[in-house]
Amino acid sequence: MRQSWRQDLLPLTWIVALTALAYGLALRNGYVWDDRYFLTDYAWINTYGEALHSALQPLFNQASYFRPLSMFSLYAEAIASGRNPALSHGINLAWHAISGVLVYLLARRAALAMAPQRSATALWLPLLLTSAFIVHPALTEAVLWISARFDLMASVAMLLALWVAGLAWRDWTRALALAACFLAGALCKESVVVLPIAIGAQTLLLGAATRPDGRVVLADGFTAREWKAYAAILGAGLIYLLLRAQAMDGYVPFSVDTSLEHRIALWGTAVVKYLQLTFLPFAGNALQHSFDWQGSGTLRAHAAAIAVASAVSLAIVALALRGRRVGWVLLAWLCAYLPVIHLMPLPIGSSVIHQRFMYFPTALLLAMLPYALLRLRASVAATRAAWALGVALVLASLLVVRSVVPMWKEDLVLWSWSVEKDPSSQLARENLIYAYTLYGMTDEASRELMEIARNKGSTSARVPLNMGAAYYGKGEYETAMHYFDIAYRNIATLPQQDGAKLLASMAVTAALLGDREMASNIIMQAVLSDLHNYTALGHLEAFCGELPALGFTPTAEERRRATQVATTTVTKLRTAQPSLQAERAFCPTP
Repeated sequence: MRQSWRQDLLPLTWIVALTALAYGLALRNGYVWDDRYFLTDYAWINTYGEALHSALQPLFNQASYFRPLSMFSLYAEAIASGRNPALSHGINLAWHAISGVLVYLLARRAALAMAPQRSATALWLPLLLTSAFIVHPALTEAVLWISARFDLMASVAMLLALWVAGLAWRDWTRALALAACFLAGALCKESVVVLPIAIGAQTLLLGAATRPDGRVVLADGFTAREWKAYAAILGAGLIYLLLRAQAMDGYVPFSVDTSLEHRIALWGTAVVKYLQLTFLPFAGNALQHSFDWQGSGTLRAHAAAIAVASAVSLAIVALALRGRRVGWVLLAWLCAYLPVIHLMPLPIGSSVIHQRFMYFPTALLLAMLPYALLRLRASVAATRAAWALGVALVLASLLVVRSVVPMWKEDLVLWSWSVEKDPSSQLARENLIYAYTLYGMTDEASRELMEIARNKGSTSARVPLNMGAAYYGKGEYETAMHYFDIAYRNIATLPQQDGAKLLASMAVTAALLGDREMASNIIMQAVLSDLHNYTALGHLEAFCGELPALGFTPTAEERRRATQVATTTVTKLRTAQPSLQAERAFCPTP
């Protein structure tokens, strides 16, 4: 027992130490990107009750994402720490270390199944693969970005389910435990839908390890024991869908309108990029991965990527159909990407891939690799060379990860680095402009915008919206309105929530400039375009002294937040337009 304890202590200590060595400096980083939206802009969330209530709402006020468990985690730790990002970064590192432990346990299970008499291999090979996971350069986004907590928590739930699936528990005890893991993961992120495939693949590989010829037999994945597990997971999925439907009621879904031709090009490019970043992560590692689509008829420009993706996919399927374990390992890895490789019109943002989406598929691949590697017969020299190469790659990856950590320190550094890595990324440049405005560097933001125009590039309506907000914050209302007008010309390209924010900003800016007609007209458009827009409600309350009768009833929380906005708006109006504000001149007439 003492020897077993020592064998367990060594890898666990190493995993924690390597995580700290690779990512420890992240504790100095701040909030970036969507962290601000969740944890800074929502500064009104000050109690755990408010945190729970908000976590149960759809993300971004759109009927696309419902992730209450991970959202409550973010809100709760922000409250507990006084919005100190160090705690959130520390928790991300803890989740990463837990994932590493689970990858080690799964890889050790695979190694013991394949080579039960080789105790040294069962220790050191899983530890090497786990080390590769901990410092994999393509996984830095998931660990360093607080808002990637969705991926971390969902991945831990799935890895834990894989560990439970291989335990010798009673059928229904095991099934219910798997269902609980699935439900917990689904409440963190929707990508957990691939879990049954991963469980099935592991079951097939464990079955193959017991056969002298090592062949995979499909019947292993469809025994009565496995059907009970699938049924329980299905039940957990139905519970999730009911909770999701209740939360989404009344919210407008974010639609993705892409042609089949466009999706094929996206699929080919995404598969190739994920393939390259998985096996050659030292090149092309970036926050954004732009995709140049010139419209219908340009599929030929992406023919090479489509051909490579097709060839690789077909080769993997062929190996799996022949019962080869390497085929099933790779097929499980490829299937883990199904929700994010554009086969279905799901919203994943403007980038063709996101490296945070690689977190679970990479963990799954490295955890299952012993099923394929220990089937190989190599000479002593070749084995030693492979070990040396593996250790060298881990050390090189460690250095890369440590160099990336400071790039996430703040928005300005992050987006400057992102533009440097992918100059053609429109989103990266837009976010760099936003970072400039965030730090009051409006001149630099204007120069970046002019640079985009000189290169005949384009930006979304969010850029002038953010520019207008920056000038509004500086009290330069005429310049702010200039940019708001530019954004308004393309308001149809904005999501409903952002469009409502634009209208609300235009209304209050018009009021501050003394334009009573424009302010009173646009404020009602803002309110009616998004019934959950508490900012617009707050401006309306400031214009009228109280909220007038509306065709709907805001929630108590929305009214409270609206009142907070109204207090600030009234103060500004009393300074800029005291007489008009006293007359309630900006209040819409019935």
